[in-house]
This record gives sequence, structure tokens and C-alpha cells, in this order.
Amino acid sequence: MWARNWKISISSNGTLYFNDNVQNFIKKYFDRLSFNISIDGNKKLHDTCRVFPDGSGSYDLASAAAYDYIYNLHGYMGSKITLSPENI
Repeated sequence: MWARNWKISISSNGTLYFNDNVQNFIKKYFDRLSFNISIDGNKKLHDTCRVFPDGSGSYDLASAAAYDYIYNLHGYMGSKITLSPENI
């Protein structure tokens, strides 16, 4: 029955990954979670596309979140990239 066999699919930019509420959600639903963090190439390309309001890039935070999910929580993560004229 589908009501017992469900999955949650989340794609994130990773900037809130280390927030306590996000960590609690991930741990609670880990077995039902399909999770990925979008990283748009190397640091220079990523930081061109994904910036905070203060102008700083988010690559370091996103890559730390991906590393934590894969290596510390032993989660599987697919990959995504956002293509734009700046990074093609």
C-alpha cells in the first residue's frame, strides 16, 4: 500500500543544512529520504550563480553539507547542476 511505502524527495542549495530543525528532519526521515544538494561546478562557477544577499558565495557551505550527508550520515546523494550562460 502506498501509504506505508512513501519517499520524500528534496533538492536543496545546502545553505540551511546544518540548522537544527533541518538536521532533526533528516534524521527522523532518513530511511524515507531522497536528498541532494545542488552544486554548480567548481567553487568559482558555483559562487557566480549562488550568492548570499551580502554577495558572498555559498560553495563552501553547500559542499560541506554534501560531504556531511554522504560521509557522516552515510547517505546516497544524486547530483544536479543548474546551467546558465555564465557556466556553460
